[in-house]
Amino acid sequence: MSPKKLALTLALGITFGIMPFMGVSTYLLIIIALIFKLNIAALQIVNYAVYVIQITLFVPFLKFGQFVFNGPKLPFELSNVIGRLQTKFWDTLDAIWQVNALGLVVWAILIIPLGFAIYYASLPFFIRKQQKFALEAVPVH
Repeated sequence: MSPKKLALTLALGITFGIMPFMGVSTYLLIIIALIFKLNIAALQIVNYAVYVIQITLFVPFLKFGQFVFNGPKLPFELSNVIGRLQTKFWDTLDAIWQVNALGLVVWAILIIPLGFAIYYASLPFFIRKQQKFALEAVPVH
């Protein structure tokens, strides 16, 4: 793969890998890989490598979405959510959906500069590695 495709793979794998919607990034990245003619396996490796970051950022994305867009106030403690589901099932499901949607909006806004930053920060590294590999591949007579 070219250095540009490697940098794009890294940027897309990380930015989509931290999406606050579990299980969706795998399928989206397959579609993106087919569109941009990227290596699906490499993209998925990056995606799964940032899985811990995705889990770590899940609640902060949702809370930030609540804050920025004045979304429904939903407690994030499991016992509180279960209690609300038992008393106000449909209202709680609606609030969960709204909070998740707002978290996705925040993620979608943040991945644009993050993606460009990762791409342009990693591109020189991949160019240097390609040049080094090309020099090492030249046979000495």
